[in-house]
Order: sequence, then C-alpha cells, then structure tokens
Amino acid sequence: MNFKKHLLAVLAIIAAVLAVVAIAQLGLSAIKQTSYDAGYNAAEAKQATAVSNALAEQQRTLQAEFKRQLTNANNAVNALRAANRDIATREKQLLERIDYVTTHYRPGPAAQLEPLPACIFTDGFVSVYNGAISPGGATAAAMPAVDTAAGTDTTAGATTATHALQPSGIEQRDILHHITGYGSRCQSIEAQLNQLLDYLESINKGAV
Repeated sequence: MNFKKHLLAVLAIIAAVLAVVAIAQLGLSAIKQTSYDAGYNAAEAKQATAVSNALAEQQRTLQAEFKRQLTNANNAVNALRAANRDIATREKQLLERIDYVTTHYRPGPAAQLEPLPACIFTDGFVSVYNGAISPGGATAAAMPAVDTAAGTDTTAGATTATHALQPSGIEQRDILHHITGYGSRCQSIEAQLNQLLDYLESINKGAV
C-alpha cells in the first residue's frame, strides 16, 4: 500500500516536471519567434533604408548631370550666338568696302586715282564659279572643251562654247557681294559644327 502511494507520488512529480518542461519549451519557442520577427523586421528596415539612400544618391547624381549638361548646352548656345554676331559684323564691314575697292584704283604709289577698268566675266566663268560652290560641283558636260590658244571650241557643241565665252554682265562688286554672304554662311555653319562637337565632347567627358 505504501509502495503504491509512493509510485503515485513519483508519477505526479514526473507529470509536473513534464508540464513545466512543456511550458518552458512553449515559452522558448515564443521567445525565438519574437527574436526572429524582430531580426527580420530590423533587416527589412535596414534594406529599405539602404534602397532609399541609393535612390536618393542616384537622383542627386542625375540632377547634377542634368544641370551640368544644361549649363554646357547654354554655354554652347551663347558661344554660337556670339560667333554669329562677330560673323555678321565682319560681313557688314566687308560689304561697306566693296564699292570703295571696285570703283577706282591707283596705277602707282604716287599716281592719282583712276576709274577702275571694266573686268569682263564670261558666262563660262560664272558657270565654273557656281559649280565650285554648289553641291556636286560642275559636271564635265557643263563646260565644253575650248582651245585656249585659238580661243575656239574644239567640240561639236560650238553654240554652247560660244555662249560660255559671252560676257555675263557680272561685275567685280557682284562677285564680292556674293562671296561675302557665302563666306558668312560657311563660317556660321562651321561655328555650329564646332560648338556641337565641343558639346558632345563635354557630355562624353562627364558621362554618368
């Protein structure tokens, strides 16, 4: 009888111990889960902060690059405008001199001014001139072969040759007027190209 009571007491103690162990395990699991959740949330927050910082840094970099390119573009535009103003000024000055250099001449250092003799430009001369500054240039068919020694056409197109040697009515001042304007346009195109190349170079140097 005493043995039975003793056994029951031992079993009760064992059951109590097992209950305590189970409770302890449950508590430990809860602590582990809480710790895991806290660690996960901290890592997630840290990652979110890192991503936010990276995006902010990228935005600052892009804004700085945009500002740099905008500044370079404005500088290029201002430089081109200044170059075009200089070109226009030089063109105006040259045009104002044309009548002066195409009206009179001085035969010698101490000679008096005399009217400038007429300078005849043939239709053929004008054709070559236009061909030299036109896209594609002058074609071989545009200018017939001429015997320069005899001054006569050596091809079958005598009518064309005769027309090419006729006075064109173009005067020296006409050529100077044209080449002054043409030269200004060429200089303006060259200035645009140079500014574009400088701008593209500046972009490549500071590329993100």
